[in-house]
Amino acid sequence: MSPSEPLPPLNTVGRTELNRGVIHHQADCTLPLAEQVPLMAKVMGRLLESDADNTRFPTLSWGRLYPDGKPDATLAVRLALAAKRSRQWDVSRGVSRTGNVNGFVRTLANDAKIYEELYPLFRQFGPTLELTSVEKVLVLPAGRLPFFESLRQEGVRARDKVPFDCMAWFSIRAAGPGTPP
Repeated sequence: MSPSEPLPPLNTVGRTELNRGVIHHQADCTLPLAEQVPLMAKVMGRLLESDADNTRFPTLSWGRLYPDGKPDATLAVRLALAAKRSRQWDVSRGVSRTGNVNGFVRTLANDAKIYEELYPLFRQFGPTLELTSVEKVLVLPAGRLPFFESLRQEGVRARDKVPFDCMAWFSIRAAGPGTPP
């Protein structure tokens, strides 16, 4: 890897009892998510080869969907667009009509499959992936977001208040009968 190439996403595995089996994703990568996934697959492959206890990784700690810096906005854009299109989201007030913003975002992200690029990454290791926990949801008027132009092209108005970021945890589990892809 040359110095001019972007840094690949970093995945580490928790070793303490509290974090045993948790994969921590830490990316400072400006590549689009689709281009990060092959790098993540290489890192995951090496991680699994080198880890003596690689049989169970039940949790993926993703961190923020849209961290500070110059990150890829793929997940943030998809979340904001899905909320704008949802009848369960009030864009004028920037709140969930169900009353629980964390639960709303978790359900919306799964239903809208905002993290579709990650499915093949984890499928190659046998498990399925589902967003199971969300906290610290951030909501702003779309016009204040650095990626507003992408939202505007999809019909989002500058005054529409949309969720765009949160802390995200995924559950990684073996596929079973009736498990969605």
